[in-house]
Amino acid sequence: MNVMDGTSLTIRGVYQLTITPELFQAQRLMYAEEAQCWDHFSSVVLIEAVVPEAEGEFSLDRVTQENPRYPHGAPQAADDEGLLSLDGETLLARHIGCVKGQGPLRFAFYLHYWDPDLPLHWNGGTVVCPPPQPMPKRLQALMPYRPCD
Repeated sequence: MNVMDGTSLTIRGVYQLTITPELFQAQRLMYAEEAQCWDHFSSVVLIEAVVPEAEGEFSLDRVTQENPRYPHGAPQAADDEGLLSLDGETLLARHIGCVKGQGPLRFAFYLHYWDPDLPLHWNGGTVVCPPPQPMPKRLQALMPYRPCD
């Protein structure tokens, strides 16, 4: 956890995506080769986080992970975010821009080309993520992966 200006970002978990045959086939449609689709899924994770009361406004669009191995070194940004209830048991919203405000906020988002050795950057500094673990059933139900196009 990193604290800056009274704001902190706590990573509750980094979760591995379960690739079902149906999910693979749905995502496969955007790739010319099967190997490209496997590469797409090789580093996708769901990250669950909490921001308590903040001084100023938190916005998920400022959460990134630099990734020098990604083509052109472009940083990866939070994708397909969901705003969760504070207990993490209910999905309140799932659309671009739904995770922002002064908190407290609990949310989850997907990150592609995630690198476990690199921190996340956000408007309050950086935060190191815990090792990935299997995705809890509640998040599988609340935040199923939606294929990219």
